[in-house]
Amino acid sequence: MSDLRDRIKGDESSFQRLLDWIPGFKGYREQGMRREADRLVREHLVGLLADTHGKVRRATGDLAKKARLKHLGAIDSVGKRIETLTDLVRYADAGYAGWFSAVKVREEELDRLYEYDVSLKQFIADLDAAVTELVALPEDDMPGGLDKVNAALDELDHMVKSREQVALDLVP
Repeated sequence: MSDLRDRIKGDESSFQRLLDWIPGFKGYREQGMRREADRLVREHLVGLLADTHGKVRRATGDLAKKARLKHLGAIDSVGKRIETLTDLVRYADAGYAGWFSAVKVREEELDRLYEYDVSLKQFIADLDAAVTELVALPEDDMPGGLDKVNAALDELDHMVKSREQVALDLVP
């Protein structure tokens, strides 16, 4: 994934660049661009999680149609955990501090939050790979596949929940 901060900056209009001449406005606008880049990254992550959740939903449907109900509850639980994590990423704190706020969030701190969110992509890719492997397994091998998926979910869950602390650390 390319750095969205550079892309947003490159898409500025001449009017927006003109506004940079207003004292203090350039820094405020750059913070807004950093927040927008982070929001776009999180939207991308939500899309990746939705794709993975779709695989789980299709797998539960296939298992139900074939009356292979032995692991249906466990796979359904995986889907629910993915939904929960998706909501946590979708509604995560953006590190916002308003124009007149007494607490100011610096650019470096917003960059740190952005980089943290970008790092979540690998954890989601690992989860997706484990889900893809799980849905291809024969029923007898599913317990091992479920263990692998749950381990990937545990890692992603830890990272998503740790993001809250990263966001809280932004406040001096």
